Amino acid sequence: MKYLTPFLVALFLVGCTHNPNVTTPAGKANQAALAISTRVGELQEAAISANASGGLSDADAVTVVKFTVAAQKTLKATPDGWRVTVQTGYTAMKLALSQSVKTKLAVALATLDALLGV
Repeated sequence: MKYLTPFLVALFLVGCTHNPNVTTPAGKANQAALAISTRVGELQEAAISANASGGLSDADAVTVVKFTVAAQKTLKATPDGWRVTVQTGYTAMKLALSQSVKTKLAVALATLDALLGV
C-alpha cells in the first residue's frame, strides 16, 4: 500500500501534463521539458522542506539541490535534447541517496520516475 499511493499520484500527474493541442515536434519537446522542469522544482521544494523540518540531512539536501539546479540549466539550454543528460543526473542522484531519504521524497521521486521512464 505504501508504494501504491506514490505510484497513483505520479500516474495522475503524468496524465495531467499532456496538452493535446500541441502538435509540432518543437512544441511537444518544449511541453515535455516544461513538465520535467515543474516536477524537478517540486523535488527541490520537497528536499528543502524536509531539510528545514529536520527530516533530511544537509548532505542529502545538497545532493538533491545540485541535481535540480543542473537539470533546470539543461532543460532551459536544450529543451529538445535534455533527456539523456537529465536521466543520467537523476539516476546518479538517486544512487547517492539512502533508502530512507528516497522514502521521504517518494512522491516527488515517483513522479519523476514516471516522466523520465526510469
